[in-house]
Amino acid sequence: AFYRGIFRDELALADYDRAIAIADEAETRWARALTLLRLDRGEEALADLDAALEQKPGEADLLVEKAEALRRLGRYDDALALVDEKVGQGGAEQIRWLSLKAEIAGYAGQGDQSLSLTDEAVALEPDNPDALNIRCWMKGLLDRDHGGALADCNRAAALASDPIDILDSRALVHYRAGRIADALADYDAVLLRNPGHPTSLFMRALIYQQQGRKADAQRDMAGARMLDPWLDRDLAKWGLKP
Repeated sequence: AFYRGIFRDELALADYDRAIAIADEAETRWARALTLLRLDRGEEALADLDAALEQKPGEADLLVEKAEALRRLGRYDDALALVDEKVGQGGAEQIRWLSLKAEIAGYAGQGDQSLSLTDEAVALEPDNPDALNIRCWMKGLLDRDHGGALADCNRAAALASDPIDILDSRALVHYRAGRIADALADYDAVLLRNPGHPTSLFMRALIYQQQGRKADAQRDMAGARMLDPWLDRDLAKWGLKP
């Protein structure tokens, strides 16, 4: 856990290997899976997530990690099938599963379906900031309906106890709409409260790059990539790249 915390992934992996050889526990498999993903060893990560799920069947956070791993590996049908099962069950976490399905559908090139799912989430709970935020976020990624997206993010920020992720979404909408000063203000606000927010670091680096602030851009981009080695690939899907 120490090496993972300082982003020494190979050393962290060796520690997890030793720990699992002594006691094969779900939490350690889960942690090793996250490290394997950072090292671009996705299939091995999935094997660890499946092993953890055998010990903790139906664990929601593990299922989310698996769906995200499948999505990042381009296995969109498998990811959607996994999430579909949870959406069909309804219940208290329906917004979470609809939001995840909307994001995966977007990555799979199903933009209209993605936004339809976000509409479904908002219709289900109109005052749920998470539902409003996923609709704002997906419209930002898809570069659609900037006005509607901004309205959703503003309402979500007013309702949320912690608006950090919502400000990150709103910043993207501002960026897409060409309101660069507003985008930068929101990214600054996010990073003031959470300096380790990878998406905000990445996007602020893009803005700095456009403004000719080379050293600032390099600093933020290095931080974003250290925190999330997959971020370049994720955001490149949406045309967001240095």
